[in-house]
Amino acid sequence: MRHDFARQIGSDLYDLLVGVYKTAETSDASSKGFVKLLHGLMVLEYENDALWYDVHPIVVDLLKQKNLIE
Repeated sequence: MRHDFARQIGSDLYDLLVGVYKTAETSDASSKGFVKLLHGLMVLEYENDALWYDVHPIVVDLLKQKNLIE
């Protein structure tokens, strides 16, 4: 599954993923890249008292392998 996610992400979306991982937010939820991540289930959307986002655990591992997060 890790390779399936990595193939879909592409180098241009890693910064967006790191931002979501660190803040649980996005500056533009309607951007083409963010929507692609949502539809691919690489970013997960939650709504409790407020709307927030998280990065799929497999994608978190990819970010760690690329030394983008600790």
